[in-house]
Amino acid sequence: MAASEIPTLSHLGSVPQSLFSGTVAILTIAWFSVVLRVYVRSVMMRSFGWDDWTIMLAIAAFTVQCAYIIKAAQMEMQPTKYNNVAGLSELVTVCDRFISNRYRY
Repeated sequence: MAASEIPTLSHLGSVPQSLFSGTVAILTIAWFSVVLRVYVRSVMMRSFGWDDWTIMLAIAAFTVQCAYIIKAAQMEMQPTKYNNVAGLSELVTVCDRFISNRYRY
């Protein structure tokens, strides 16, 4: 695939910036909530249970997901720094085609 044929998300305008800032904000709120819950359950109440371990697992998975979203947004915001975006662009195109073919109205 030639460089001119690689699809990008540049036509989306400010969407990558919004995606980046929204993801960082939600991730910060989520971690703040989990840290407070862990503190209350383990230090103040001294009853750290299985549900708390499940929340720790969930916040770890959510952090990994957010890391991918943040990296993709950074790649789209700074295309000159990340000039090898063929893999990401192909992934976006494949996902877009899959979704549009699966959910036709």
